[in-house]
Order: sequence, then C-alpha cells, then structure tokens
Amino acid sequence: MNLQRKEALLIYLGGLVALGLLYVFLVVSPALSRQEKFEALIAEKRTQLGEMKALQAEWQRFQDARREAEETLSRRGTGFSLLTFMEALTRRIGVSDKIAYMKPLTFTENEDGLHRREGIEIRLEGLRMKELVTLLRETEYSDKLLAVERIKVEAHSREEIRELEVTLQVHTFTNRA
Repeated sequence: MNLQRKEALLIYLGGLVALGLLYVFLVVSPALSRQEKFEALIAEKRTQLGEMKALQAEWQRFQDARREAEETLSRRGTGFSLLTFMEALTRRIGVSDKIAYMKPLTFTENEDGLHRREGIEIRLEGLRMKELVTLLRETEYSDKLLAVERIKVEAHSREEIRELEVTLQVHTFTNRA
C-alpha cells in the first residue's frame, strides 16, 4: 500500500506539473505576449501624440503669424501703394536721384483668393554701402509687411570711391478689393 500511495502521489504531482505547464503555456505566456504588444503600442501612440502636439504648436505659430499679417494689412489701409511707399522711402533716405528705374512685377494668382501679391523691381546706381544698408533696413523693418526677396549688388570703383549698382525686388501682399 505504501507503494501505491507513492505512485498515486507521483501521478498527482505529475498532473499538477502538467496543469502548471498548461497554465503557463495557455494563460501566462499569451498574456505576457499581449502585454508586450500593448506596451509597444502605447510607446508608438506616445510618439504619435508628441508629433501631433508639435504639429499643433507649429499650426498655432502659423495662425498667430497669419493673424499678425492680417492686422498689419488692415492697419496699412486700402490706399497703400508699394510704388508710392518706395518712392517716398528713397526720398527720405536721400537716394531718389540714384534710381535708374522702378517697375512693377506681375505674379500668378495665389490660392487663398483673399490677397494679391504685389511687387516692384528697383535699380539704383551709384549707391554707397551705408545707403544700401539703410534702404534694406527701412524696407524690411517697416510696418508695411514688405520683404526684399531678391537682390543683386555689383561693386564699381570710380576714383577711390566704391559705388554699388543694386537691383532689388520688393514684395508685399494687399487685400483684394
């Protein structure tokens, strides 16, 4: 009887080990695998959330810049003329006598339909470096939403005097009327 009891105990323990292994392979292992997948998915979603927050911040900066530009355009008024402004600026700086030409630039229609792009090309001859810097600063930092998009500078010397020939394109936007 002692032998039968030992055999029964061994069979019982073997069954418990078999049940334990079945539990590990059928319940614990898939649960751990699913947990790893969920953790990887959570990490991926956190990365995506970070990207979305960065895009949201970029969109907000864009919206703020657009709102600021709209306010600048509305403050500038409907009677603004880029040509008139640049003529007045060159007179104020004292380089209006150095203008070789000023001509308007044409652009294709932009997509938003609310604004029209406007620009002029100006050629100045016999300009000094200080005058050029002043002209560029007064153009770019005016409260008129102007940008110098292209500039070509050629240096010429005449009797120890270095003068510049400058061609620049100034662009802006205006509200459609």
